[in-house]
Amino acid sequence: MKKWEIGIVAEGVTDFMLLRSLLNHFLDCNCQLIQPETSETQGFNGNQGAYGGGWKGVRAWCQNLTNDFENLTDFFNKLNIDLLIIHIDADVAREAEINCAKPCPPAQDTCEALAQCVMTWLGEPLINKKLVLCIPADNTEAWILATHDIQTAYHDPPNKPLECVNKPDMIISNQRYKNPRRLLKRKDGKAKKTRRDYQQLIPVVLDNWEEVKRICKQAAQFENDLKAKVGGIE
Repeated sequence: MKKWEIGIVAEGVTDFMLLRSLLNHFLDCNCQLIQPETSETQGFNGNQGAYGGGWKGVRAWCQNLTNDFENLTDFFNKLNIDLLIIHIDADVAREAEINCAKPCPPAQDTCEALAQCVMTWLGEPLINKKLVLCIPADNTEAWILATHDIQTAYHDPPNKPLECVNKPDMIISNQRYKNPRRLLKRKDGKAKKTRRDYQQLIPVVLDNWEEVKRICKQAAQFENDLKAKVGGIE
């Protein structure tokens, strides 16, 4: 059986940790964090390279790809990568510089608009057969909220899909959130996403992935796109 070499461009290292775990859940693969950049000595808490972290780091990496490579095909060939995963959260669509958010539900409309932005950054007219976009709605922490929170109104609410609830990372880091405790802490008014926390959160997501897909359609979309691309390459 083929062992896949997969590169990951993500907003942050905790997003990479979750994606790497999911990919290993689906495939026999090696995953390389391409963006944000880290080193073995700096680890997950060190400098995040020339482009920094967050969605702006993803955008900068995409826009500067042609500084080192002719295009995505050249990137794959030179780095010997079978698949590239580019992650960006749907909440980026509300950023003033992007401004492509659509009414929700459905979350898919916003995700598709944001996907077009990513392809524009890359300068690619068509989706590359070795490229998979991962766009969780509203952000990656919705997948955590879907699998950890089964006792509150945020779990598959009947009147508003979870993917349309803004900033689930802020929900699970709220001091008043108990499940039986808040899942993340906060620092400087933002959710503090640490490697240690995600090492505990990720296994629960994997164990309940079918439930995550039921509640979060973008999770199912990511898995379907990944398997379609893998099937198209084999």
